Amino acid sequence: MKKEKLLRLAGLIGAMFVLLACSVFSSAAPTASVTPTEVVTSTVELPASTATAIAIAIATSIPAVQEPTIVIRLGPGKFAQPIWLEVLTGEYKLTNGVTLLTGSAIGVYTESLTFPSGMAIEIGDGGLELMGVSYDAGTQLIVDSSGNLVTRAG
Repeated sequence: MKKEKLLRLAGLIGAMFVLLACSVFSSAAPTASVTPTEVVTSTVELPASTATAIAIAIATSIPAVQEPTIVIRLGPGKFAQPIWLEVLTGEYKLTNGVTLLTGSAIGVYTESLTFPSGMAIEIGDGGLELMGVSYDAGTQLIVDSSGNLVTRAG
């Protein structure tokens, strides 16, 4: 999924570069007499169709960054299982249909966890193994559109 997005983004950037280059080279070059102590600036106006195409490409290729509406913190329980779950933001629904509200804290088994797209997960003190991967304390994760856990930057 990420490779497809990167390839699409690279294609859009390439198309924008070609459109920009074509419009720059097709416009008349400005003429000016320049002495070594003068600075000359020139403005190149893009044709409306080129400017519109670039604006559309930029708007569609850069997704808006949206903060997660559900943020939970997971950590090892007293005896490793069940793990400790805290809901920091939003309403988090377990596999059995129980909804936990902001401020809830409960011991749960990993089979009870759900991973809705866009949810953020903080790994609490002691670290944790989740979906077959070990995470250190303080790790920030985000659930991508495919349900995969991805390390969150920032």
